[in-house]
Amino acid sequence: MKYKLLNQDMTTYDGFQWEVGKTYTIDKPGNELCTDQVFHCYYSPETAAIFNRLHANISDPICYAVETGDIVADDGLKLGTKSMKLISRVELPTFTDRQYRLFAIKAARFAMNLANITIPQWDKWADLYENDSATPAAYAAAAAAYAAYAADAAAAAYAAAYAYAAADAACTSSQFALFAKQALEAD
Repeated sequence: MKYKLLNQDMTTYDGFQWEVGKTYTIDKPGNELCTDQVFHCYYSPETAAIFNRLHANISDPICYAVETGDIVADDGLKLGTKSMKLISRVELPTFTDRQYRLFAIKAARFAMNLANITIPQWDKWADLYENDSATPAAYAAAAAAYAAYAADAAAAAYAAAYAYAAADAACTSSQFALFAKQALEAD
């Protein structure tokens, strides 16, 4: 099962009107996300909720479980398909600011591990934050450590590019769904 965000009036981008139980198909050539070539969906309600701000940015979204045809596009954040049918409305989770941060920490750790990057002070801060014991001093230490690390611009640029490439190659939509579920369960 995949999941689709809609406006309260059952519309999506550019006013496309959806009905429950009706199968919609796109016949346009191409499989590019963020276009009208595919319908967009997510692996979980959690990833739909967490990435809404970046993608559709629907102010008061609702979420539906959907049946899809073959997945023709997957950028690690959202999926694209040529056919989709709304099945049933599902509860859309609400993330606290802390849960958004926990999700970001999990995603950052994943990318850093793939790129074999370690920033000890950041790791220490992230551990404290995940255990709900981060203090203002820990935040300051993490910021200082990051600033010191980033001072070497060439190393920082290389590390960032490598981490992005590694994450892009290995982190799938299902991995982000797992991070989102773990963040929700943390509080």
